[in-house]
Amino acid sequence: MRRRARFDVSRSDAVGSAAGAWPAWAIPVAVMAAAVLGRLPALGAWWCLDDWGLLARAAGRIEAPAGFPARWVSQQAWWALTWPLCGLHAAGQAWLRIAVHAVAAVTVARIARRAGLGPTAQLTAGLLLAATPVAFTPLYWAAGIQELLGGALALLAIERWQAGGRAGVVAAGVLGVGAILAKESALALPVFFLGFLLVKRAPGGADLRLRRAVVVGLAAVAAVEGGWCCGTSPPGRAIRMRLAGRS
Repeated sequence: MRRRARFDVSRSDAVGSAAGAWPAWAIPVAVMAAAVLGRLPALGAWWCLDDWGLLARAAGRIEAPAGFPARWVSQQAWWALTWPLCGLHAAGQAWLRIAVHAVAAVTVARIARRAGLGPTAQLTAGLLLAATPVAFTPLYWAAGIQELLGGALALLAIERWQAGGRAGVVAAGVLGVGAILAKESALALPVFFLGFLLVKRAPGGADLRLRRAVVVGLAAVAAVEGGWCCGTSPPGRAIRMRLAGRS
């Protein structure tokens, strides 16, 4: 019994050391491959519903809404940048959506690594996002880029926040603003960062002041964007009309 027990322990140590010896690039490459290869059927998707309006606006066929639009990053900037590249080529846009999805999956693995999790946990975390059914509709529907961009930018902001340092915190703030302006699902990002400060004490001095400033700035952007989305969306307009007694 003792001999067998010693064998089991040594075997466990060998497996652990082998896992820890994985090359640094192995997990990101594996996660990216899964995120891309598993979503190739999305290349067969075509345009539908809101896609036509977004394409027409990018092509200059219809005017953009007056003022600063809600979801500016995903509904204005993204299409203005990708229209010259892809035009009406639906597969080209699908490739870009798959690439954003792959970046998000790899970023989850990096977040797990910065959180101190082992290689197996990092790989599992990345693969879970790569294979999640939640990404099905955004990947097959071009207008769904808002969900993909909002999620990917938020995850990148969290990873940079974990990285720390002046450059990392500033990058987290910039990416956080992009996430909030891409999709309302990122409105809670400043709350997450605030909780991060409370749970995991950050270094004092200039680093802490910078992190607090980023939280305050993101909270202000989230408040403005949230109010703007509520005011410009159909449900928001209906609520305003009711409050004004015009329904």
